[in-house]
Amino acid sequence: MSYLINANSQSKTVILKDIKYKYVDGKAHVTGFDKKILHQKEWSAEIFSTVDFHDKKDISVTSIDETAFADCSSLVNIIIPDSVVSIGGSAFSNCSSLVNINVPRYILTIGIGAFAFCSKLKKIDVDTENPNYLSLDNILYTRDNETLVCFPGDLPEESFEIPNFVKNIGEGAFAGCNKIKKITIPSSVKNIEKAAFLLCTSLESVIIGENINKISAITFYGCVSLKKITIPSNITSIGFSAFAECKSLKYVEFEQKYSLPVFELDAFENNAPENIAIYYETVTLLNNDPKTYLKSVGFFETKAIPLDSKFAMRDTVVDPTAITIGNIIYAIGEDTNVYVKDYDKENIPKDWNAEILESVTLPSYKNPLPVTRIEQLAFNACTLLKSVKIPSSVITIGGYAFSSCNSLISVTFAEPSKIENINTGLFSDCGSLKNIIIPSSVTSIDNNAFICCTSLEKITIPSSVTSIGENAFTCCTSLEKITIPSSVTSIGEGAFGEHSGENGTSPGCTSLISVTFEEPSKIENINDGLFTGCESLKNITIPSSITKIGNKAFFQCGSLKNINIPFSVTSIGKDAFFLCSNLSNILVEQKNINFTSLNNVLYNKDKTRLICYPLGLQNESFIVPSSVTSIENGTFEQNDILKDVTITDSVTIIGEISFSGCSSLKSVSIGKNVKIIGKFAFEACLSLKNVIFKQTKFLPKFGKGAFNKITDSTATYYNSIKDKNPDKLLKRIGFSKTKVIKLPSNQPVDPVDPVAPVAPVDPVDPVTPVAPVDPVAPVTPVAPVDPVDPIDPVTPVAPVTPVTPVTPVDPVDTITIDNIIYALNKDNKDNKYASVIGYDAKNIPAKWNAKILQGVKFQDNDLCTTVKQINDSAFKNCSSLISVTISKNTCFPYDNLQKGYGTTFLKKIGDYSFAECTSLKNVSLTYGVNEIGNYAFSGCTSLKSIPLPNSMSSIGDYAFSGCTSLNIFNNVKPGLEGLVIGKHAFENCSYLKDIFVNSTNVGIGAFAGCTSLKSAMITFVSDYVFEGCSSLKSIEINTTIVGDYAFKDCSSLKSIKIRCARKIGKGVFNFSSLEKITIPFYVKYIDKEAFINSNISTIIVDERSVHFSSLNNVLYNCDKTTLICYPPGLDNESFTIPSSVSTIDDGAFYKNNHLKHVIIPDSVSKIGEGAFFECSALETVIIGKNVKIISNNAFSLCISLQKVTIPSKVESIGEFAFASCLSLKNVIFNQIKFLPKFGKEAFSNITDSTAIYYNSIKDKTPDKLLKSVGFSKTRAIRQ
Repeated sequence: MSYLINANSQSKTVILKDIKYKYVDGKAHVTGFDKKILHQKEWSAEIFSTVDFHDKKDISVTSIDETAFADCSSLVNIIIPDSVVSIGGSAFSNCSSLVNINVPRYILTIGIGAFAFCSKLKKIDVDTENPNYLSLDNILYTRDNETLVCFPGDLPEESFEIPNFVKNIGEGAFAGCNKIKKITIPSSVKNIEKAAFLLCTSLESVIIGENINKISAITFYGCVSLKKITIPSNITSIGFSAFAECKSLKYVEFEQKYSLPVFELDAFENNAPENIAIYYETVTLLNNDPKTYLKSVGFFETKAIPLDSKFAMRDTVVDPTAITIGNIIYAIGEDTNVYVKDYDKENIPKDWNAEILESVTLPSYKNPLPVTRIEQLAFNACTLLKSVKIPSSVITIGGYAFSSCNSLISVTFAEPSKIENINTGLFSDCGSLKNIIIPSSVTSIDNNAFICCTSLEKITIPSSVTSIGENAFTCCTSLEKITIPSSVTSIGEGAFGEHSGENGTSPGCTSLISVTFEEPSKIENINDGLFTGCESLKNITIPSSITKIGNKAFFQCGSLKNINIPFSVTSIGKDAFFLCSNLSNILVEQKNINFTSLNNVLYNKDKTRLICYPLGLQNESFIVPSSVTSIENGTFEQNDILKDVTITDSVTIIGEISFSGCSSLKSVSIGKNVKIIGKFAFEACLSLKNVIFKQTKFLPKFGKGAFNKITDSTATYYNSIKDKNPDKLLKRIGFSKTKVIKLPSNQPVDPVDPVAPVAPVDPVDPVTPVAPVDPVAPVTPVAPVDPVDPIDPVTPVAPVTPVTPVTPVDPVDTITIDNIIYALNKDNKDNKYASVIGYDAKNIPAKWNAKILQGVKFQDNDLCTTVKQINDSAFKNCSSLISVTISKNTCFPYDNLQKGYGTTFLKKIGDYSFAECTSLKNVSLTYGVNEIGNYAFSGCTSLKSIPLPNSMSSIGDYAFSGCTSLNIFNNVKPGLEGLVIGKHAFENCSYLKDIFVNSTNVGIGAFAGCTSLKSAMITFVSDYVFEGCSSLKSIEINTTIVGDYAFKDCSSLKSIKIRCARKIGKGVFNFSSLEKITIPFYVKYIDKEAFINSNISTIIVDERSVHFSSLNNVLYNCDKTTLICYPPGLDNESFTIPSSVSTIDDGAFYKNNHLKHVIIPDSVSKIGEGAFFECSALETVIIGKNVKIISNNAFSLCISLQKVTIPSKVESIGEFAFASCLSLKNVIFNQIKFLPKFGKEAFSNITDSTAIYYNSIKDKTPDKLLKSVGFSKTRAIRQ
């Protein structure tokens, strides 16, 4: 089935249930999701197999594009249809709540990192008919088993041995898996692709197989717990940043006998401070010695050992030897205790009675070791297992250890047991298990622990248990009784109820008859779906500890007859008692302050809300009590007994589906004050013949399908109804016939609303005389308009502290190394340090690759001195400079480091230090550099990129201005969140195409004039920050303030995503091409000039906003009393302002060139400054009779405005209010006694214009007054 929702005008995209689809070459692609979903706690999504694109119907959905759902933190699960054949790279990356994913049968390709960083992903389920992929133990592989594609981020394994059929570990396969501590890569693996173990922050140990010849780029980047690694002898190269940011990595052992691998840039960047490389002394290098080479790539110390020595790390690898006893495989754990790893699948007997040993002696150990753990999935799907005995030595049993053992009848725990948790899914799908005694040591029964134990008849929960997990006993269809001990404090959702998952729906405990809560109970919530589908449940006493009854808590409990709600209950969820077909008695304790019952029907305490009418009540008729004002959603749904219902006059709202499916209902009387009948309220009331509407003026508003699927039905209404064509309306919503009856004489008609004001008569028509004028009273002075609160200024960017020029200690304390001049200095504590002060201009080569040392000796006997900064203007105007590399320390001996010398890095790059170095292409900065000074690289027209180390804290004003070859700026990496970017720092970087800014302090105009910039992600938007970025098409903003004129002259801007802004400043979208803006609910302030000179035609406000609202794309305050902005690009020719509006805000219609006709209602009292300024197409405006103030420039430059009537209550017309309205010929003043007060030149520059006023006006010389404000002629007419 296809649906069409929110299609754009060009029919290229649709949004369907918050998922975005795009039409591409005859197919539909999923391209993203509606970002409002991010504000939901949980989102379950479903991709449709076909969608409609306006005139293109049933287009097959074939692809999920790259990053389509990336960073969707609320996505919990998603259903992907069989029509999808490809999942793009990073499609679900960083979906931090995603629990499971299905891979349909026709998927051909899954892109790189499609499920990376999904920290809660537990299950990847591949259709068994998929020819390209398969899932083994929830891990994704290619169908030929050769490539491990993805290891889910929330699998509980701490140790994992890659199966020996795997040849390749795919790109990003384990990325972000933060639970893995140990990885064993077998010799079958020949290739580890890049980023395979990226940011596995708990990974402590890796054993790399002997057949791998390369470690790719960023393979182990950010594995901060990795302490040591052995590089096998076959490895010939280690890629870019392969072990970078492994901050605990101290020991790296190279097994190569005669040479070392080739190290790419930053292969071991930022490891442990005193990291050591260990290698064989037989290693030789062609142009360098191993020690120097290893130190140059980042090692602090090196150690050469004899060829016949053993590596320390190899000696500490845990012996993986296992032993099989009684068909059970035992293995040694890292804690030197034994665990049950698996069972011998080939040799187990039929009706196997397994007995786990308490201790085992392994071949490599002399003494027996205790068996303390049963590995997860250890006996999973062992269909021959009949019974198992678990010794008291066992402390933990992993999740799903006995799952799907469908012949298992008996489980015995030896006492005293030490087991505390019945882990997730431990006995799930054990269909033969009839009873089990849970040890008294157990404190928790986890999610799905006994799900689908369909033969389980009896279970005793000991008093040690404090929690029962979600769906713990779902589908235990033989369980008849359960007692919840008083120790239990929480029971998870659906613990005894049915469960719907990707493999279908599992029923609830369908045989469960009674539930007993031992007192005193500590349980506070009967959670959602707790007893859903417990169709045999007859007896349950809700304890007095309960405060909440969740959604569908007793849904479809068809045998339940009585329910007692204690005084403690404060909330009852949706459909809590729905489809309880025999429920006839709802009793609420009298002390309950939130709910009550009357004649077994449930109400809120004051009986204004009718909440639940039990389906088991045998009454055929019901009269709603006169206290009730609303009938809640679904109140009578599916009642097949009621025949007649009278809804009293007190009721104003009939909720959605409230009487849906009431198959015996024949007649309904709807009280006169009902204003709303909700969606599907009376749908499928198949016997409904007569509905009487007692409204005297207007029929209620009908929701969608309110009377759908009713046949041969008659709607009766009074002849006083004022709706236009009520017969047509009633038949359209579902009635076959209508009947009009006379309003009874004793039934008063509701008061009629005031008649809408009549447009004023042209002045040439005779004026109807009115009563004589009262004596002249003094004019009440107009109260001054409250001043507008000042706009909070955008927090200015903290200025970058300039580098203080350093004076050398003495002119002789300088040294020149490789054409770079270093000087010796002292800080304010008299500590010595070095700085770069210049270069030897006479001797540098024509193309100079400069290498700046971080440590130098000024004399042979000196200690190594740290180079802390590059001084101001050190390399300024050096046109020969091509590259700059900040080297590793080269003169720090180990013993000096132990004493604390030389432990700091280069910190500062001074003002103008590389300014106008027009040939400079590459700069490599090491960790430790934290400040780039003002104008430091300004005018470096060949500079293409500037990688920033994590230590960087500030970039100065104009630091990279005019770097016309710079093409990317990215500081979205750990440690750079607080980076200060100075004003105009990247101004006029005309080749800069993409920026990713994760800073909260970005200076004014930081990226102004970057004319090639196409997209940006930024966390702080300052004033003018993107001014003149004429190619900028899309931007994502994660900031609290959007500064003034931030996107001025961004003529290509089409898309903007505002995530957390609180304030939108002045002229933000000035002269941009943006057509649509969505205002999030957290925006508190929008400047009155935010949208001026923009092309915006659609303004949508998140409905949760308490500050703003939108209606038909027009922006209002929350309660719609102030019209804030009528979008400049909205192309309607006429507009009637809603009657809720009392104020038209300053500049509300500023420069709208489409509007021709505007009606201002009587509710409006003030028209703000410049409200209709330069609305050049505006021809007519009807001003409501209660307007008192027309502010300065209100209609200035409305050059098509021909005529206007000033209502009698207008007290003041501001300066230039109608100035330069060149077509304005007649202005009628309806004042009786005094004309309004006129501001300066209120009607200036209007030619051949006539002011018409009543002859009762008491102003002194009104003609002179009117001509002084701009009129050519005046005419007094008889009142």
